[in-house]
Amino acid sequence: MSVGVRRSGYRIEELLPHRGPALLLVDVIEVDAQKIRAVGRIASDHPAVGSEGTAPVVLAVELAAQGAAVLEAWNAGDREGESRIGYLVGLRSVGLAEGTLPAETPLQVWVRREASAPPLARFSMRVWTREVEWATGILSTYLPAEDPRPPARSRRS
Repeated sequence: MSVGVRRSGYRIEELLPHRGPALLLVDVIEVDAQKIRAVGRIASDHPAVGSEGTAPVVLAVELAAQGAAVLEAWNAGDREGESRIGYLVGLRSVGLAEGTLPAETPLQVWVRREASAPPLARFSMRVWTREVEWATGILSTYLPAEDPRPPARSRRS
């Protein structure tokens, strides 16, 4: 599945290090300094999708974390075509729906920055479809000042 959706002149892939089926975020509806509203999808070729076409509901948390990463990149001005590595380091008050996430179904994502003391940040999150609220809670992230990956030239060769 191609995720080449453009918003404001750059691609989501330029803001996130995820590739292939690991890239869950497919469209940004709106983003500002404090919040992002987006759409995600669990691709049918994602390794967590079973033969029944569903995936563990915990992937909704990963989808929200990707939304938080795009929000941080947006606000940091990381639009040079190189994504940065960040880490999901904590979860609080998380509620997950019973059942499994349907593959290839649009999932609504809302993430709001609640607090920040770089390199740490805390976000409220919600992931839902028209029928089900799949995940709610608080995410904590760590974004190192220096990218821990080797320089871009080494990564691409």
